[in-house]
Amino acid sequence: MAGNIDHLLTNAQDKAKRSSMSAMTLFLKLISGLILGLTFSLIGEVIFEYGTFLFFFVIVLFTGIFWKVAKSWTFWRIIVFDVICILVGTILKMYIDIAPGA
Repeated sequence: MAGNIDHLLTNAQDKAKRSSMSAMTLFLKLISGLILGLTFSLIGEVIFEYGTFLFFFVIVLFTGIFWKVAKSWTFWRIIVFDVICILVGTILKMYIDIAPGA
């Protein structure tokens, strides 16, 4: 009887851990997709000067594209992707700040 309860508690703890990790992964995918969508939407607005509806449409479009691409990605893959995006953004910002004739 005691072994049965111990197995039940261990099983419940494992399920809770997997559920919280899955929820965190979904949240991270959503945030990453929204940031990518916002970035591309801002770039498009500067280049093409489109309105508010298209601005939000591009955000939703790129969020959906990222969600589809990152469908099978794990938590750590998304973290690595986010770190790479931050590093690329930092390098581009440094280039813009240092660029001659700016």
